[in-house]
Amino acid sequence: MVLLSVTEWAIIQIDYHNIMRAKLGIYKLNPLELAALGKGVHTSMSANAAAFPNPNPPLPELAGLITTLGDKLRAKEAAEVALRVAVEEVRAAVVGLRRGLIGTQSYVDNVAGGAEHIIRLAGMGVRSGPSPIGAMSRVEKLRTSPSSFEGAVKVMWARVRGAKAYLIEVCTGNPSVEANWRHADIATKTSKVVRGLASGKVWIRVCAKGTDEHPGPWSDPAEEIVR
Repeated sequence: MVLLSVTEWAIIQIDYHNIMRAKLGIYKLNPLELAALGKGVHTSMSANAAAFPNPNPPLPELAGLITTLGDKLRAKEAAEVALRVAVEEVRAAVVGLRRGLIGTQSYVDNVAGGAEHIIRLAGMGVRSGPSPIGAMSRVEKLRTSPSSFEGAVKVMWARVRGAKAYLIEVCTGNPSVEANWRHADIATKTSKVVRGLASGKVWIRVCAKGTDEHPGPWSDPAEEIVR
């Protein structure tokens, strides 16, 4: 048995701690970065196979792991795109059904002429007729701001006394031409994110609707850029 002096043992310890080791930092990488690192390692070790005769795991197995992660990443991206499309389609379908039911409600009211039993034949509830509050005032302080959603604009305005809902219209042409305006949405509060808009310049206006069939006058239009 060979005994080492304190000095010799210290030198061995220093040399041991100075040995270079491979560094990956894999737990700080996101999946895309990890896939890129895996490809780089596989490419380099394949190009220098003589230096690494018996890798663990074997390079074909490592390549399979890299391929699997790439496939899962692509599947995840496709699923996220499909989810975004599905969410927007649901929103559009909700808007369409709301519009359809509003038209149906108006039709039933016209047919029923205030008769409760006829209204109930349509599967609808019956609202009691409140005392009229008078004509709706003009919507004031209309303002818009960009939304975090694509194809959407946030709209805000001042409350109108007696209003039960607010009708929202949009225009992408000349706002002074009445035919260029179209129905966009209905709000029950004094703000709304209007969706389904094409990118570019758009004008928005709002009017208040009370308990009768006649809404108030339209607000001055507000201009916004849709992204």
